[in-house]
Amino acid sequence: MTLLTLDRAAVVAASRRVARAYAEAPALWLWRAFECAAYDRLPIEPPTLDLGCGDGTFFRLAWPDIHDVVGVDADVNAADAAVRSHVYRAVHVASAARLPFPPGSFRSAVANCSLEHMEQLDEALASLHECLQPGAVLLASVITDKWREWNPLVELIRWVTGPETADELAREYAARQRHLHALTPAEWKERLGAGGFDVVEEVPIVPAVTARVFLLLDHVWHLRRDGLPGEPAVRLESFFHALPAAPDALIQVIEGLLAMERDWTTGAGLVLRATRRWPF
Repeated sequence: MTLLTLDRAAVVAASRRVARAYAEAPALWLWRAFECAAYDRLPIEPPTLDLGCGDGTFFRLAWPDIHDVVGVDADVNAADAAVRSHVYRAVHVASAARLPFPPGSFRSAVANCSLEHMEQLDEALASLHECLQPGAVLLASVITDKWREWNPLVELIRWVTGPETADELAREYAARQRHLHALTPAEWKERLGAGGFDVVEEVPIVPAVTARVFLLLDHVWHLRRDGLPGEPAVRLESFFHALPAAPDALIQVIEGLLAMERDWTTGAGLVLRATRRWPF
C-alpha cells in the first residue's frame, strides 16, 4: 500500500477548477478541491459506476473525459437531477446494497462521499464487488475519525458549557449530515478488505488547519432552528452570491490556509484506491 500526499499547488489548481460549481458554498468547494486534486493522481478506466452519484456535477468536474459512466443514487430527486445533467448514459434509483447490474459490468467504480452514509455498508461493498470485473479499480472518498475530533464549534461549546451540550451538538450535526461511519484509515481499509477489495493507494485530504476552518463553516452552514425560515445555509448562499469577487478572493484564503499546514499525512478525509480481489 502506497501513501500519497497532496501539496499546496495541486489543491489550489483544483480549487480554481471547481470554483464555478461551488462558489456559493465555500466549505463544500474546499472539500471538493481536495478530492479533485487526489483523483487527478488516481486514474480509472470506463465503463465506470458512480455509486451515490448525486446530480452529476462532481463527476463532470473530476472526470471530464470519461463518458461511459452509469449513475446510481437511492434518492429519486438526486437521480432526476443526474439524468438532466447528461453526464451518465444511464441513471438508476437503487440501494447500494442491491445494485441492479450483472456480474462484471464495470471496469471501475467511484464512491465519492457516499460510503460514510450507508447503513448497510458491508452489503453495499459486497454488491459493488459483484458488479465489478476482477482487478477493477474502486476510488472512494470518505471521512475519517478526525472529522469529529477536529470540529472547532463542538470544541468551543465543550469548553464553554461542558461535554453534555457539546456531545448533543456533535450528534445533531452528524445526524443532519447522515454520517454513519467516521472511521480511522486503518478501519476503512479493514472494511474494504472484508468486502473483497485491496487498498493499494491512499491520499489523506483536508489536513488539520484547513479541516478546522472547513468544519466550522460547514457546521454553521447546517445549523437550523426547526420551524423558522432563513437557516444559515440560505442566508450565507445569498451573501456569497452577491459577491462577484468571492471566488478569486476565496482562492487566496485557501492558499493562506494551505501555507499553514504542517502535516499532509493526516486528514479529516481520505481518498482510497482499491482493486477488486479475485477470488473473493
